[in-house]
Amino acid sequence: MASKKKPASARHARSPPQKAAGVWWLAAASACVLAVGLGAAFATSGVAKSSTTERTPPLQRPPKIERKDPGCVDNAETCATWADAGECEKNPTFMNRECRYSCNGCSEDDAAAAAPKRDPGCADKSPDCGLWAQRGECEANPGYMLVSCASSCDKCDMLDYRKRCAVDETVPLSVPPGAIGETFKRAASSDLFAGLEPTLLSSEPPVLQFDRFVSDEEADAFISRAQTKGWVESEDAGAMRADGSFEAIRSSHRNSLTAWCDNADCQGNEHIQRVMQRAEEVTRVPQNNSEFVQVLQYGVGQYYGGHHDYIPAHARLPCGPRVYTLFMYLSDVEEGGETEFAKLGIKATPKKGRALLWPSTFDDRPLVQDHRTFHEAKPVIRGLKHAANLWIHQHDFKKAHRLGCSG
Repeated sequence: MASKKKPASARHARSPPQKAAGVWWLAAASACVLAVGLGAAFATSGVAKSSTTERTPPLQRPPKIERKDPGCVDNAETCATWADAGECEKNPTFMNRECRYSCNGCSEDDAAAAAPKRDPGCADKSPDCGLWAQRGECEANPGYMLVSCASSCDKCDMLDYRKRCAVDETVPLSVPPGAIGETFKRAASSDLFAGLEPTLLSSEPPVLQFDRFVSDEEADAFISRAQTKGWVESEDAGAMRADGSFEAIRSSHRNSLTAWCDNADCQGNEHIQRVMQRAEEVTRVPQNNSEFVQVLQYGVGQYYGGHHDYIPAHARLPCGPRVYTLFMYLSDVEEGGETEFAKLGIKATPKKGRALLWPSTFDDRPLVQDHRTFHEAKPVIRGLKHAANLWIHQHDFKKAHRLGCSG
């Protein structure tokens, strides 16, 4: 599935303020609110189990907003949550003082300048959407915000992926008809890639094995970055939702672990950058067309049943379908863990540094799925298998992903 994760909010759910008798409660509540606000500024985010790469806005305190009425502010980051729970009406004394903005206590000009009005038919998916919108995340992080916070961004019409993710039919194909055959012929026979030790395992459709595609240092860099980020359960892509995202499916068909190379620590690593550049040179497709690398771990008994990398719904998105898969082995495996192409009668054995390249589409019809490259990851019998997927699309994946248009 494409590289889409959904990091979880670092803020824990807090109970709304409760009414209490006595003046002492108001002073205590004010102190608590100040502590909550300061504490939230230093919260850190966790990662939810998901194979998607939706971007969650950073959870720093919102920037200062110039208002005609300087008192029109929220003093706690949970004010929006409390307001949604009806505390403005239940607890007006406290809320009108500490959560004036969220309780619509600002002047009309201030409220209009601070954030758009909520559309009751377009619900935000997080109680923090209003605060994120205040700090400019609608523009800075549209891939997440236009899907999850459309109401606060005043972009409810963009929930319809057909508008947000309209396909420009005038954009030329990165892999036009005939290019797949030319690419494999060049990679298999050119002196440029002799050092990668290419071997053609199948000529029609082509499946190319490189015995020295990844160095030991490069393989170790992928594994160490994945371990630092943390492993999550691997998932398959399900049906496309109305907002253009894919449902995540977990089943007995697949039981490996995944870590996405979608952060600065991984993408900025010099060893990993060399691998990405090498992939671009071999496939002749720009790096922007590539998904974020999916690093995988298979323990004993773990596998991925028969499947194809082509996702039909990608054809309705600006990134276009996956054209190539570059599968890299990052470790040796004592026994098992082979990649088998049952329809072609071929099987590749895991070996650290080895890589496989195959197409997901036909050479003469590079938008149409070639079912012959159906494949599976056989169970690991002894040892531990580390590997990495790089899926390469017809069009700019990174641009589409930024708008929440990559599935």
